[in-house]
Amino acid sequence: MAMAKRSLLVGFLCLAVLPALCAGGWNELGGGALLAATDEWGVEQLVVEADSFDFEYRGGRGPTMRIEAYGPADDRPQIVRDGALVRISLAERVRIAAAVRGRIVVYGPAMVDIEVHSGAGAILLESVVAPRMALRSSTGNISLESVEADIELQTDAGNITMVDSAGSKRIVTDSGDISISTSSGDMFLRSTIGRVNLWDVTGALDVETVSGPIDVVGLSLREHGRVVSESGRIEVIFAHDLDQLSFDVSSDSGTIQIGEEVWGAGQSVKYRPGDDLPDSAVKRIPFIGMSDSSNQLYR
Repeated sequence: MAMAKRSLLVGFLCLAVLPALCAGGWNELGGGALLAATDEWGVEQLVVEADSFDFEYRGGRGPTMRIEAYGPADDRPQIVRDGALVRISLAERVRIAAAVRGRIVVYGPAMVDIEVHSGAGAILLESVVAPRMALRSSTGNISLESVEADIELQTDAGNITMVDSAGSKRIVTDSGDISISTSSGDMFLRSTIGRVNLWDVTGALDVETVSGPIDVVGLSLREHGRVVSESGRIEVIFAHDLDQLSFDVSSDSGTIQIGEEVWGAGQSVKYRPGDDLPDSAVKRIPFIGMSDSSNQLYR
C-alpha cells in the first residue's frame, strides 16, 4: 500500500508540477534520457559549451574520462576529440532554445585543465587539480569543491560557492552571491549587489561590492588586504593578532570599529594597534577598508 501511494504521488507531481520536463524524459536520478556515453583516454584539456544544460565534472576517478549526456532524446551534445583536447558543445538549434534542459556529467582524472561556458545551466566541479580553470555562467550557479588551480569565475546573476580550494582566485559577478570557505591563495572578488561571505581563508585579499555586504571570518592575511563597499556593511574577523596589521580605514557616514576602539561616522582612520611598540618589532601588513554609508568592524 505504501509503495502504491508513493508511485501515485510521483505520477501526480510529474503530471501537475513538471509537465515539460517529464515530457522530455527528464528525471532527477539521471537528468533525462541517456543521449551519449563515451570513454576517452589521455585527455589533458576539457572545453565545454553547456548553455542551458547543467554540467558536472567529478575528478579523481582514474585515468579514463567518462562522458555522459542526459536530456531530451533529439538534443544530443557534440563531443569532439583533438589530440589531448576534448570539446563538448550543443547544436546551434539547441543553444537558441532556452527551454531545453539537460545534464552533462564527466567522471575523469583529477589533473585536467577545464574551461566551461554556461547560460542558464549550473556548473559543478569537484576534486580537480589544474594549472588554470576558467568558468563562465549567465544565470546558472557555479559550485566548486576540493579544487587546486588558478581560478577565473564570472557570472551575471548566478551564485558562486567554493569549498576547500587552493590557488589564486579572480571572481566577478553582477548580482550573484560569493561564498568561499577553507581557501588558500590570493583573492580578487567583485560583486555589484551580491553578498560576499568568506570563512577560514588565507592569502592576500581584495574585495569590492557596490551594495552587497562583506563578511569575513577567520582571515589569515598575507601581504595586503582591501575591502570596499559603497553601501554594504563590512565585518572582518582575523585569525591572527591585530598587531600584525596597519589600518587605513575611512567611512563617509558609517562607524568604524577596530578591536575595541570605535570611531564615529565620517572618519578617516590611520591606525596601528599597539602603537607603543616600535615599528621594527612587528612587520605590519597594510589593510585598507572603505565604506560610503555603512558600518565597518575589524577584530
